Amino acid sequence: MVMKRITQKEMILNFLRSQERWFSSYELRGKPTAWGFLGHQGDRRARELAKDGVIDVRHKGAYAEYHAKEPLSTEVYSVGGAEVYRKVNY
Repeated sequence: MVMKRITQKEMILNFLRSQERWFSSYELRGKPTAWGFLGHQGDRRARELAKDGVIDVRHKGAYAEYHAKEPLSTEVYSVGGAEVYRKVNY
């Protein structure tokens, strides 16, 4: 089975969705996560995600802070009658 490598933007989105707090832009640079290592341009990728409306951004002093958007809706469905998956639409 071939595993698809995820992009920096996908890593940032997964990381922010797994956390409760807001993260300053500098905290998203050079950070190891469960999905991979956020490189030196992690803050730039977060800014692009915020510009595209994928994540929330607020400005605090000289820094931007990022947070995953709250889900708009949640669907629960089963596959094969055994496994249940949650699909969250952002």
